Amino acid sequence: MNQRTAALAVLIALLTLPASTAWSQTSQAGSILTIGPGAQAGAMAESFAALATGTFGSAYNPAGLARAQGVAFGFQHQEWAQDIRLDYLTVMLPLGPGHMQGAVQLVNYGLLDVYTETGLRTGDTFSPYDLSLHGAYGLKLAPEWNVGGGFTLNQTLIRDYRDTGLAAHLGVLWQAPWPGFTAAAVFKNLGGAASGYAFPMRGVLAAGYTGLEENALSANLELDLPLGLGGVEAAVGVEYRLVQVLSLRLGYRLGAQGHDDPLFGLSTGLGVAWRNLDFSYALRPLGDFGFSHQVSLSYTVSSLAEPSGVETGAASASVKPEVREAVEKRFLAGKYYYRKKNYKKAIAEWELIREFNPDHQKSKIFLERARKEMEAERQRLYQLAEEANSRGEFKREILYWQEVLKLDPDDPRAKENVWMEIKDSQEENGD
Repeated sequence: MNQRTAALAVLIALLTLPASTAWSQTSQAGSILTIGPGAQAGAMAESFAALATGTFGSAYNPAGLARAQGVAFGFQHQEWAQDIRLDYLTVMLPLGPGHMQGAVQLVNYGLLDVYTETGLRTGDTFSPYDLSLHGAYGLKLAPEWNVGGGFTLNQTLIRDYRDTGLAAHLGVLWQAPWPGFTAAAVFKNLGGAASGYAFPMRGVLAAGYTGLEENALSANLELDLPLGLGGVEAAVGVEYRLVQVLSLRLGYRLGAQGHDDPLFGLSTGLGVAWRNLDFSYALRPLGDFGFSHQVSLSYTVSSLAEPSGVETGAASASVKPEVREAVEKRFLAGKYYYRKKNYKKAIAEWELIREFNPDHQKSKIFLERARKEMEAERQRLYQLAEEANSRGEFKREILYWQEVLKLDPDDPRAKENVWMEIKDSQEENGD
């Protein structure tokens, strides 16, 4: 065994750390690609394909970029066992009808000793690493359909051994006809390295739900299938927002081979959102290797690009400081509701600002956009309700009209149809 082979053997041993079943396959390249970035998804056992939100969401489904808003930056740092560290830097911005993302990831495996073919240390050391460049783009094809694609250029360096490969990623995200439900299909790591080894290619089928009051609950259930080597995995992740700034997360992944610890697939964490900043932390047990700690930070510059020449302050100089502060709080509250697609509350916040300070241009811009998006959503639900009625699915039709009433409790068309459908249903049942 020469020094290069010994170095590869050491790295392969490191890659048997429990990230997923694919890590235990030594005839694959780029096993590090099985680890997704972002502590939000990490705390949910990386079960995220049907949610795919936030700065790191496109790594789990590039179609999620179609739902992005504005410009955002993200950074994560992850500590694995044996001094393995993973750092990820990304930027997301609007481009044409959709959004694009670019990212760079560096995995450093620490300082390793070199051994001879007889197992003796030579006194030399080396520091292997993986460097990956990512790009992705997503857009909305129809009101219910989002699509996206991306690529990863990965390079592995182990002493004097270098291997480069290119992988493709494809994703679809579907807004189901049932309020709050989504479904997704993703193909990940389609490609291989120059060495001739394939990447850990996977196919993911997922279902997600976002709902309850102000969309406080998010959940994702997915099936992770091998397209080459590896085993079948299943994962579930749940997030619950306790208050406006604090969310708790929990996840579990089944299917990892060679690990007897029942806690191995467990993950947990929390998120703190303050204004345009989002901080997340994830903790995952690694059996005999201890714990993995993952932190990520993302910053959204704006959920709407503002035209040049528009006043960007909270209020004009003539407004009293205490009023200016109150206006800024209202404006940020409106942006929070807007990002959660709670248009009714967002519009209420910005309309209140306009009453106190008609010259506040940012609230005017955001108010106009929220009204347009709310109306587009209203028309989408109208169409779904009418289609359900034509198919005779009256209970489902009522659900759509109720979703309209969540957007606007005073919507006359929805109020009339809900009342009529309930009345007809009662007559059919003899009530």
